[in-house]
Amino acid sequence: MYNQSKVWLALWLFPLVSAYAMIIMPLTLYSLYQTQGLPGLSQPEGHAHEMLFGLVTGLIAGYLSGRPERKVALLILLAWFAARVASLNWPDSLWSTVLQALLVALLLWQILPRLNAAKRWRNRILLPLIFALLGLGVLSALSRGLTLPMWFWPTAQVTGILLALLLSYMGGRLLAPAIANAIDRTGGTILKARVQPRIEGGLILTLATAALLSLSSTQIPGWFSALPLWLAALLICIRIVRWQPWRLGGRLDLLCLLAGYGWLAPGLIVMALQQTRGLSTGPGLHLVTIGTLGILATGVIMRLTAQRRKRDLPTGSWWALIALLFSLAAVSRALPDLFLLLPWSARTILYFFAAGGWSLAWGLTLIYQLRTLQRPVVST
Repeated sequence: MYNQSKVWLALWLFPLVSAYAMIIMPLTLYSLYQTQGLPGLSQPEGHAHEMLFGLVTGLIAGYLSGRPERKVALLILLAWFAARVASLNWPDSLWSTVLQALLVALLLWQILPRLNAAKRWRNRILLPLIFALLGLGVLSALSRGLTLPMWFWPTAQVTGILLALLLSYMGGRLLAPAIANAIDRTGGTILKARVQPRIEGGLILTLATAALLSLSSTQIPGWFSALPLWLAALLICIRIVRWQPWRLGGRLDLLCLLAGYGWLAPGLIVMALQQTRGLSTGPGLHLVTIGTLGILATGVIMRLTAQRRKRDLPTGSWWALIALLFSLAAVSRALPDLFLLLPWSARTILYFFAAGGWSLAWGLTLIYQLRTLQRPVVST
């Protein structure tokens, strides 16, 4: 029996994170276009901070914290909420940085013992990776508080590459057994290429190298620092092909998760192209944060919710609609930064279209979570 004093943090935090993700883009557009908007979203730095260090931190907390004591779970939830309120309303204040640092300390205290138990080097990569992502969140808050954009944007670029590494790693660990089990149940040839440790190790090395090279991008030719990104994109494509997605048949849930994982490849390719030309890697980063992060994160949330609450998964059409909305939003957000000659009216339409797709997809995810509170237990 479960210890009644412990709770699944994901069941508490993920609905709040989903609601936050659903409203953050409309709030961002309103704050960018109207002087009465939230101070923390009135500049592009604020939008990037909340996406990379607000939303992502909440997802990490829900996914990796497991079943803490009820008081600890409540403390983490309140710390995340307070950090978001401070960042949105008082981004230049000391409290914004302090609350972000408090949240990071609580998360590290909760999850580091679990991550430190791993033995193999590929399993232990999560320890420094999570530490780096959470630590960069504090540095980002500090750079905003001190009004130092020369700190913020290099921090955001490194974080984007490390986020791609985290998604490639955890997405692979999620998809490999799920795809293998689905294919095995068809009664055909057993899928041998599952986690694919050599490709996983190659992704860790290439993306970690790309993150390090981005720190000194002004001293290194763009084409050279882009090489690891090209190689990582190739490895992602090889990995997906070896999973044999054409054998999944009607498993729309897994096909949609694969589509999300697949967005890593064009995202990394666009980042490599932009880096080669000495331009902003923002378009590629948007393909990763909207296409990959959006689809994989919502998929994980729905799967965990169904598992913990013993409910049925959403229908295939529900998965497909969410994946389609995120995919359209990713393309719509990347296009204005790739085609700088687009008229301002067209760019504005694309921005609003991307925000709408993102918010609708998260709204559907939130609706599913709320519906599981009333649905009957899954039939056996």
